[in-house]
Amino acid sequence: MFKSGNDSNPGENEFFRFLFSMKTGLFLLLLLAALASIGSFISQGQEPAYYVKHQGKFLGSIILMLSLNKVYSSWWFIGLGLFLCINVLFCSVQRMKKMTDYKQFGSVILHLSILVIFTGSLISGLTGNKSYIELGVGDSVQLADRNFPNIKLKVTDFKIDFYENHEPKQYQSKFSLTTEAGKKVQGQISVNHPFTRDGIKIYQQSYGYLIHGQVEVAGKAVSFELANGKEILLDAKQKLHLKILFIPDFDEQGKTLQSKTPMLRNPKLVCALVKGKEILAARDLAPGETKELRGYPVTFYSYRYFTGLEVKRDKGTAVVFSGFALLLGGLAVRYLVPYKNKRRGEKP
Repeated sequence: MFKSGNDSNPGENEFFRFLFSMKTGLFLLLLLAALASIGSFISQGQEPAYYVKHQGKFLGSIILMLSLNKVYSSWWFIGLGLFLCINVLFCSVQRMKKMTDYKQFGSVILHLSILVIFTGSLISGLTGNKSYIELGVGDSVQLADRNFPNIKLKVTDFKIDFYENHEPKQYQSKFSLTTEAGKKVQGQISVNHPFTRDGIKIYQQSYGYLIHGQVEVAGKAVSFELANGKEILLDAKQKLHLKILFIPDFDEQGKTLQSKTPMLRNPKLVCALVKGKEILAARDLAPGETKELRGYPVTFYSYRYFTGLEVKRDKGTAVVFSGFALLLGGLAVRYLVPYKNKRRGEKP
């Protein structure tokens, strides 16, 4: 690729030297690291409305225009990474031509490990997939519409362990999983102990309560099952909503919205009739109880746990780990293996 010193076009020669130099490779590596850090600060893969809502119209539009909502799969991130790979590959070939001892071979391994790591990251960015779901105990979901073909997940049990001071100690979910091959397996996960099977990983992320109840709107009974803290629209014209809040251990004396303990000792549902930001009425209900909020009778039937799970598939993880293993091997050869002089008395 490089021409001899007698070439008639030395400017082109210098251009290629710059393009495939170590300095250029280091600059690309730092640039990619900076862009990757941006991707860690900005939530990835959300709907466009999410960024406009949380970042404002102007900043949200910039995020979408520059594809900062999908940094790792954007054309410019992939393009810079491919350029870095070409740069590193070329530098490695040049070093191999001049190699005189195994320590220089360690340097070549270090360079090539970057290629492997980026290749794994590229596979993850292009083919990786993850989805957060909330499932009540006994509920199931088909994950085909979340890009997990033929995968079915059903939660069979959920429980929480508490310390003596009522702080959550651990919570875990039990479930059945139908794999792409049609095989049904049983699994159990807890915080920091995910489930892995056939390239699928499931993580325990959160938990909460699902509230089952009913509200009468214009003489019609409307059943609902909502996660704690959610609301249901009663009248679109008046912007009237029914907001619910579940309290596991309701304070009968203080009548506060703070649960005395996280234990299910005195479960109550607090309902609020909200117009815009104004609270028109509020009532607390025990299971099976019905109360009226300004002409809207509300019944609290029951409650149950839901578990928040993250389902993830990442085919590039093994490649990335292989790259890091190669990186460690290169470091060991380059810096830890004792140097042997070619001739007696020669300094390294």
